[in-house]
Amino acid sequence: MTALAHFGDRAVLELAARLQSPGRDIHSRDIHSRDIRSRTRAARALAVIATPLCVKTVLDCLDPAQPGLEYQLLKTLSKLRNRESGLVFPAERVRAVLRRATCSYWEFVQIQALLPANEGEGTALLSRAVGEKCEENLKRIFRLLALIHPAQDLYNAYLGYVSGNRADGGSAIEFLENVLPRAEREVIVPLLDATTPGLAVEAGSRHFGTPLADFDQAVAHILQGPDPWLRACVTYSLAENSTPATRAWLAQLAEDADPLVRETAMAVVIRTG
Repeated sequence: MTALAHFGDRAVLELAARLQSPGRDIHSRDIHSRDIRSRTRAARALAVIATPLCVKTVLDCLDPAQPGLEYQLLKTLSKLRNRESGLVFPAERVRAVLRRATCSYWEFVQIQALLPANEGEGTALLSRAVGEKCEENLKRIFRLLALIHPAQDLYNAYLGYVSGNRADGGSAIEFLENVLPRAEREVIVPLLDATTPGLAVEAGSRHFGTPLADFDQAVAHILQGPDPWLRACVTYSLAENSTPATRAWLAQLAEDADPLVRETAMAVVIRTG
């Protein structure tokens, strides 16, 4: 892969075309999976081409990216940043992506708090998936901050925040308060400093609008989102958490474009009769 660096921007253009050209036969799970793997490899390959065009290309690809691919693109940006190659990351573009990542983190904190308390297999799977999304979006926040602030300091702050040690977590929050400009600080710090999900939801609602009201709204939010794995998990959980509102989704999901979601919905329909 390092040989690509010698081709510079010529390789960037070729890899960008691969990133932006998903497979046509989305109804085939095998072809769909191969397409995702191919695009992920292209995103990884860009990490060795430290040019301004590469930075711009990766940022351009972030908006339409699928969830799993988006995280890989962020890792690519982090690797480019860590190469210390003098690359400039446009602050306003990074902040726009950062705001979306922070909003997404806030949404998953809400969803996690709204999940039913039952111990069914589907609910447990959904709870794990949502928890992973919370962790992933937290990493996204710190990765993006590290593109426009001291990278090693942000990495240390992340480690302190997730350590579970109260003193280290407090030091991480204090660092963010001191280093972030006001516009970033007012959105991110109260959300991360919240001691309960309720306080986190309240902090985020000042910037992102009305929070989700109940489990039905949480289900609708996930099913209308772009993440096929998360949509499949919530579809599977409907066998245990069925309500009049959520049952109405199953007929549509059984014809979903994504093969995993479609097959999961058909299995739930059969299971629930």
